[in-house]
Amino acid sequence: MKVSVVIPAYNSEKFIRKALDSVLAQQTNFPFEVIVVNNGSVDGTQDILDSYGDSIRTIHLHPNQGVSKGRQAGIEAARGELIAPIDSDDYWKQGKLQAQVDFFDSHPDANIGIVDTFTEIVNHKGKVIEVLDRVKQGDAFKMFLTGNVLNQLSSMMFPKKVFLDVGGFDAELSGIEDYDFCLRVAHKYSVYTVEEIYCSWVHHDQNTTLKYQEHYAKSLKFIEKTRRMVPDDISEAEFRRFRARFPAYFIPWYFRGGHYGKVLAMAVEMLRNDPRKIKHKSMLFACLALLGPLGTRIHRALARDTRGC
Repeated sequence: MKVSVVIPAYNSEKFIRKALDSVLAQQTNFPFEVIVVNNGSVDGTQDILDSYGDSIRTIHLHPNQGVSKGRQAGIEAARGELIAPIDSDDYWKQGKLQAQVDFFDSHPDANIGIVDTFTEIVNHKGKVIEVLDRVKQGDAFKMFLTGNVLNQLSSMMFPKKVFLDVGGFDAELSGIEDYDFCLRVAHKYSVYTVEEIYCSWVHHDQNTTLKYQEHYAKSLKFIEKTRRMVPDDISEAEFRRFRARFPAYFIPWYFRGGHYGKVLAMAVEMLRNDPRKIKHKSMLFACLALLGPLGTRIHRALARDTRGC
């Protein structure tokens, strides 16, 4: 078996049919299997999976064990040489699997750990919000440290042996496990990008990305784990800039949640680690946080004015 597509699913009845149809429609010159891990769903997800018959394999986890363990179970059961993960609410464009396998086959000596593709972020209506077109061309470890170069886990393909070699996903970092995984892979292997949009990443209210407080707490654990993992490969200045990236990302979420004191503390921490972040867009939220609820009203008014332009 050349490729195993792995889909973790939890209460995914609204989305999983579109994901599965986009996977099963892939036209390839190699065999691939589709594994869905039903991670304790209590809605109609299993009924939908049953309707696909023998075209998919289903693994059952009870009770729900989290998305990281769901993916891990699917990958461990995979028969394919290469793994292509996709979330149950995302979907692919035609040609995705073939393009990535062709890249692997045409670079047999490149020590490849991951090949991803460009990704479009879409809302629940299918409207494109943003395109992630971050290009990796081999040695990407420092790129992952200094900036967000992920194009979404659903766009990736990686050898199963690489996944096992770096220890798979860290279930303790669920929500940012993809970043942690990519960093560990990039430390030992090359990472490349197929420069075409083959993946659609759907943003909606059920995205786990929206659990910002939980994810920020896990990001702090991830920072320390990274420091312990590669102490000789990161200078103190690089590590401090790496640390500053996380409050910069989460400050807008905390501001929208009304946690004004937390926003200010995070801004101070961010600037202490990387003074260059004084020009980062998150500082606008820090300034508005000084005004408390009035800052929120100003932000909402500015957002309305921007939408009206």
